[in-house]
Amino acid sequence: MGLLVINSILFGQDKKLKIEIDDCLTTKNSISFCLRITNISNQPITTYLPKKNDICYGLIKIPFIDLQNHKSHNFFPCTSYAADLDCITIDCKNSLFLKPNEKYNQDFKLLKKDVFPHLIKGKHYKFFVEWYLEGICFKTDSKSLIQENIKSNEINIKI
Repeated sequence: MGLLVINSILFGQDKKLKIEIDDCLTTKNSISFCLRITNISNQPITTYLPKKNDICYGLIKIPFIDLQNHKSHNFFPCTSYAADLDCITIDCKNSLFLKPNEKYNQDFKLLKKDVFPHLIKGKHYKFFVEWYLEGICFKTDSKSLIQENIKSNEINIKI
């Protein structure tokens, strides 16, 4: 008897995004940064473009980690947790189409009062952005929709 090994390759497997935090600025009341989204694949792709309010639905997370004691602080601008999502309809207002190697810059301005527990002045933190798009129901005709969980680079800041 022999052993038969079958390898299957999924088309579109090489479609990938990269997200990077750039140009971070802290003020007394806010933290502003640019999130650079790059298509690092060799094919055009479409992605849902999470906004700050998508934190309420669990589609995006922006944790701040105390560099001294590693305590996690989370940005949460919502007054309550949002109800479960049904499907998200992809349209030109909430999606992004990128050609290979194309980049898009998304600006964020976070109010420090929306980070819990509150950040302490004079302390050092690292933060990053995470997208949770895998397994989300999207209504779309696009064949190039990416549904990956993605984590950005980490940035160190002093509050």
